[in-house]
Amino acid sequence: MADDRWENRSILIHLLEPLGFEIIEATNGQDCVNKALEFQPDCILIDLVMPVMDGFEAMRQIRKLPQLQNVVAIGTSASIMEAEKQESLSVGCNAFIPKPIRAEELLNCLQVHLGLEWICEELQYPNAESEVFHNQSQIQHEEIIAPPAEQIDLLFELAMMGDLGGIQKQAEKLAQLDIKYVSFANHLNQLAKNFEEEKILEFVEKYRN
Repeated sequence: MADDRWENRSILIHLLEPLGFEIIEATNGQDCVNKALEFQPDCILIDLVMPVMDGFEAMRQIRKLPQLQNVVAIGTSASIMEAEKQESLSVGCNAFIPKPIRAEELLNCLQVHLGLEWICEELQYPNAESEVFHNQSQIQHEEIIAPPAEQIDLLFELAMMGDLGGIQKQAEKLAQLDIKYVSFANHLNQLAKNFEEEKILEFVEKYRN
């Protein structure tokens, strides 16, 4: 993963490491080329706009190296034009994802290019009297009772980090804490399962303060 901003790397690490990915961080294009040679990764997620050496030049160099010619590379950026997106593909990227990166889009891209199959585990809430997972129409007809402020603040921090695994674990704890929080926990868990990061943030923010 090559990005000159640590906060961008941190968000993706929180998303991918709980899923079993081993992450190697690079801070610019040259660092990316060096570490790609050293670690021989299965996939490179590379920001195209970086200091020292940008992602375009890094990809040109990577594709000239026999041992890295077949590595999957996904280019990212928040500030390039359509022509530059096409250039990212011409220099060797297999795909391009705009920033801010949406978890669902990234995971779908990894699934396609790495040949992955996602296995979703349903959380079990043993103290809940109602069914654990409800569809969206059922949730809308249930009364949602929010947990205490400190729990909301914790969920907000997890949502800001994009830590979907942490959100699901916290939802499980809330459902076990008190049955009245089950509807809140179910709704939160469903959003996390669907990788709806923005909706999770909006949902939690409604109950802050």
